[in-house]
Amino acid sequence: MRRSGAILALCFMLGALSAAWITDGPGTAQAETVPPGDDGPVLLDFNAPLLNAPLLSDRRSAPSEDSAAKRPPASTDAKKSNPPADEPGLPSLDGPAQSQPSAVEKTELPEKQEKADDSAPSTSSNEGKGIKGDEIRADEEVDEVDEIPAPAAKPKDEPLPPLSEAMKSLRGSVRQTVTNYARQPLSTRENTPANILHACMAFGCDTQVYHSGTTGGRLNGITCLCWNYPCAGYSILRTVDDQIVPRVGYPFQDQPGEFLAVLALSRVPEDYPISIGEKKKGTVEDLVEYEKRNCREGADLSYTLIGLARYCPLDATWENDQGQKWSIARMVQQELDRSGDDAPEGGLPRLLALSYVVDRYQRMGQSLKGPLARAVKYLNKFQDYAWELQNDDGSWHPAFFKYRGKGGSAVDQLRSTGQIVRWLVLAVPDHQLQDARLVKAIGRLVQLLNSNNRRGLSLSASSAREVAARLDAVHALMLYDMRLFQPYDQAEAQTPETQKQPAVSSGTGDEGRGTSGRRA
Repeated sequence: MRRSGAILALCFMLGALSAAWITDGPGTAQAETVPPGDDGPVLLDFNAPLLNAPLLSDRRSAPSEDSAAKRPPASTDAKKSNPPADEPGLPSLDGPAQSQPSAVEKTELPEKQEKADDSAPSTSSNEGKGIKGDEIRADEEVDEVDEIPAPAAKPKDEPLPPLSEAMKSLRGSVRQTVTNYARQPLSTRENTPANILHACMAFGCDTQVYHSGTTGGRLNGITCLCWNYPCAGYSILRTVDDQIVPRVGYPFQDQPGEFLAVLALSRVPEDYPISIGEKKKGTVEDLVEYEKRNCREGADLSYTLIGLARYCPLDATWENDQGQKWSIARMVQQELDRSGDDAPEGGLPRLLALSYVVDRYQRMGQSLKGPLARAVKYLNKFQDYAWELQNDDGSWHPAFFKYRGKGGSAVDQLRSTGQIVRWLVLAVPDHQLQDARLVKAIGRLVQLLNSNNRRGLSLSASSAREVAARLDAVHALMLYDMRLFQPYDQAEAQTPETQKQPAVSSGTGDEGRGTSGRRA
């Protein structure tokens, strides 16, 4: 009897310990284990850096005193304000989805438009054509859009248009898909820092990774990178001249500044610690200063632009380590001037960075002038071309903007479609979030992600290419849920019917809710 009682007590204790490592669903912060002998932090402040809400203003990005008087009150709503229909430089893309042929056609470069013709080319005149990064000219004079005012603040009490039954069904599918992937943490034993970066891009400060395999407990993904824990035997940080420097290339960052961009999009505070064991300790601010010093003429600064636009005042100027003067506006101009022929992923990091900066300026109540106004014009034209290259099923060609058609494997289609949709979700105004073309693209991502998820191969055991493709697509769904569906959650929670219902804890996974359920 004593032996049986002891065994039962031991089982109970083991069960209790195991429960501490299990979350009820994505988004539930649990205590995490730390490697023996390491006294680093185990948890981020999950309430400070809101999950993947890159558009919220903060004290570091306050505009200059000259523009402060024009700034509307800061909003905690991560959703973009809806610009007026007659906003100069922001044409509407509303309308039914255009039927596109599925055959792949070789790209023919569109002729440069005359200066007087600022409208996007029609679908009929560009049927089946693709583009390269610099074929839409970004250096044209801006003429009548040389200054774009910040959009008017959206009234807080403005009712939302009702969601159709089809959109409610899509909401459930999106959230269930995100939840399924959030329940597949990567592992520091099997996955590289590059894999963990993609996970943190998708899930932000909610990212969890297994430490040393599925039996080693869970660790916060941001903490894992900032405290330089080895991932598949590789550590992302090193010291150079007594400075903490992130490594670039396989299996670390794909491009310079990517690590800082992920921290920025995840809203990690600038005073969050980073460390290389006992050798060197610092904060995210040290990474910011490193990236500022390493701005280079002609270099790809896409991800660096995202990071600096988040952590620096938008009107800040600085000098790199060669004594050259830099600013956010200069970085924007360089990204507009840089050739896109060989740009990674069809130039999508550049599009993502430009869209992020434009929106950040407008959210801070600043008008757009010079390079920023040209960026708006450039982005609007690029959006029109992107829609023209969309396939009937909502996907894009694996070669991104070079061809139109399908081709390639399901992972290839997921890679291109996920990244293009992620950019579009971030870039389009509110009234286009239910555009038939975007809805079709979101539905296609759900299909591709679920198809890959049913192959029986866990996410952590997939190839690096597949991990990146799947998590980038999940990030697109997360952003779409945040921008479109979460405001409806708030509105529905205020109705008398829902107020009588018991509250559902965010992160439980009930009703398909994913980690994007956390709000400020």
